[in-house]
Formats: sequence, structure tokens, C-alpha cells
Amino acid sequence: MRARVGVGSMLLVPFGRRELLGVVVGLSDASEISAERLLAPREAIEADLPQDLVELAGWIALEYCSTPARALSLVLPPGAGAGVRGLEQLVAELTAAGREACSSGVRLTALQREVLERWRRTGRRLWRRPAPATGRSGASSSAGCCG
Repeated sequence: MRARVGVGSMLLVPFGRRELLGVVVGLSDASEISAERLLAPREAIEADLPQDLVELAGWIALEYCSTPARALSLVLPPGAGAGVRGLEQLVAELTAAGREACSSGVRLTALQREVLERWRRTGRRLWRRPAPATGRSGASSSAGCCG
């Protein structure tokens, strides 16, 4: 991974019990931190930040008495600062209880009944949304009565 990483590379890095998006702002062959405490990035994100934007963020931080992290958040693509990575596809399907709810006497609102009927006619429903910070994709869920 080190050969592919340069200034502007975006990496998924361990931070406590979480994983956060990190941006490489400089490279070094040595560190003041002991090797045992240094952790390798989990993954290199495909999209990189151009080096001139990294330099601009450094200038913004100095010129406006801000932090490098805050300045980088201003030049990152929308959603990148929140750790958003690509899209995740969610699939929802009716359960047996959901299919039977309309005819079995379960109390439903008009909207619940309409959603269940539409789902029964059309089958599976797909949604696309930004993936969570962990980058897991392909999550699926089953819809019960109310979907």
C-alpha cells in the first residue's frame, strides 16, 4: 500500500474503536512515535485529493488560525468528511407476516396498507444511499408489517 500512497491519498484509518477517513498531508521515513504504537491504514480509498488542494488546506489553516482537519474538510468532496464511501444497496422484502397482514385483520393505517399492497404487487424494493463510515456494503433487511 505504501507505494500507492502519496500526499492527498485518502485512507481508512483505525482511531480508537472507530475507523475514520484520513488524508495524507505529508510523508516521512521516520516517526517520533514507537513502531509498536503505529497502526497501518485499513484501506486506501480510490478517490484522492489533489496535492494543490492539500496545500490550500494547509494555507487556510495557517492564515485563519484553524486546524488542518477543519481546513481539509472544506476542500474534501461532499460527504467525505463524514466518512461516506460510495453507495450501499439496501434490499427489503416482505415477510410472510407482512404479506398476510392486509387480510388477517391486523390493524393498519391507510399508508401501511397501501405500502404493503404495492410491495406485494412489485416484489423486492431497492434503495441506494451513502454507505456508512465503515464502508460495508450490500446490507439487506427484511420488512415486516410496515416495511
